[in-house]
Amino acid sequence: MSGARLPIARKKPFRPKRRKVMRSGRIPPNYKHQDFIRTFPCLLAGDPRHVCHGKTEAAHCGINHGRGIKSPDETCLPMCRSLHLTGRYSHHSLPRTFWDHWGLDREGLILEYQARGVLEGTITEVHLERLKGVNC
Repeated sequence: MSGARLPIARKKPFRPKRRKVMRSGRIPPNYKHQDFIRTFPCLLAGDPRHVCHGKTEAAHCGINHGRGIKSPDETCLPMCRSLHLTGRYSHHSLPRTFWDHWGLDREGLILEYQARGVLEGTITEVHLERLKGVNC
């Protein structure tokens, strides 16, 4: 026994903590609107080029995507898990060309779902005032 050190016995494997994503402009989360967006089908449901997999998620689709800053919750759009995260042509796999690849109008879709949120009451005038200073 020459003083050799033994590895630390762990009950759980070591996993480094993930860095939290900041929100743009320190806008507080709007969980009510995220839940409302999840009630809709995927943007490409029924499109023959895409097969939906997984539950519908509220994908943050504002301009700040990809810089470590999460865009406001009011810019969320409904996407299935494969279109949002895991698919070959997903929003996270094609950050710059996703909208052109699928032929979607990002700004038009965001405004459409924001209008639905205003009608449903998940987006208030306070939320819209805060969004004026943020690029969506």
